[in-house]
Amino acid sequence: MRRRDAVAVAAIVVAAGIGVYLLVRPAGGGSSVPSRSGDLMDVVARLVDEMPRPDSNGYHPPTPAQEHEMASVYRLASTGDLAGAAAAARPLDYDVVRFTDTRTRRRLVLIQERQRADGSWPHAWGTYVVTPSSSSHLLVEVPHALDDIDSWVVGVDTFRLADAAALLVAGASRFAGEGDSDMAHSPDSVFEAIHEAALTATPGAVAFEPHGFDTAEHTSFGDIVVSNGTSHPDDLAASAAAALRSAGFSVCLYDGEHCAGLGATTNVQGQAIMPGDHFLHVEMAERIRTSPELADRVAHVIARVAG
Repeated sequence: MRRRDAVAVAAIVVAAGIGVYLLVRPAGGGSSVPSRSGDLMDVVARLVDEMPRPDSNGYHPPTPAQEHEMASVYRLASTGDLAGAAAAARPLDYDVVRFTDTRTRRRLVLIQERQRADGSWPHAWGTYVVTPSSSSHLLVEVPHALDDIDSWVVGVDTFRLADAAALLVAGASRFAGEGDSDMAHSPDSVFEAIHEAALTATPGAVAFEPHGFDTAEHTSFGDIVVSNGTSHPDDLAASAAAALRSAGFSVCLYDGEHCAGLGATTNVQGQAIMPGDHFLHVEMAERIRTSPELADRVAHVIARVAG
């Protein structure tokens, strides 16, 4: 898969569905950049609660021109020109906001989609968060935030624990319709464009994706399936699998034979990985994702091994 050569980002945060207080257009309609604060976990929870549902036709795929225009917003934000980024984002129904996560006191930059008065989204392109001061190579990406129940919780926790460079969260159900809304399998999306931009900006990047699977359909796969998107697990995938086993989980490391079907071999983010980068795909049983204690344990392991 190609990288978007128009996008080169060092520090991006794109967000949709922040709190009500973050969904308001700045007074006067100018390109001023407001500052806000709140709990990042609440920000993402609200996005998941209000994103387009299956069969809603609430997701609207971007045109190539829109991807290019969003890339300009990202590029401006990455260089610290937030006012310029805000001006470029406005025609795309996005705003730029300085945001402080009250739980960690970390300062973030947001590029957020403006929700309509009726609660719908102009595009449902997703929420993206970055820590400009982060020195981590970790990118946390949640393409199935709604459908892989509570996978986003592991994503937010890992992002915080590792002080990761970026957090990407899809803006619609993978089954929302009206175009390919499955961010893990759509090569032409804002989610994928930001993934590729973040890889370009982060040499040696580790793109971690938390997912969920149904144990009733995969009875012999244990608690967790780890892969790097290929039939040849790299050292990072093997280390993550070993660390998760040491943490008390039953883990299957995909090697082209074991736990086939959950190896992420068709995942477009994994296919965009270039030499020197790493893709870490972690499928979790529902009992892991819905248990605060177990989900937190997974997040700590991944933050330690991959962060």
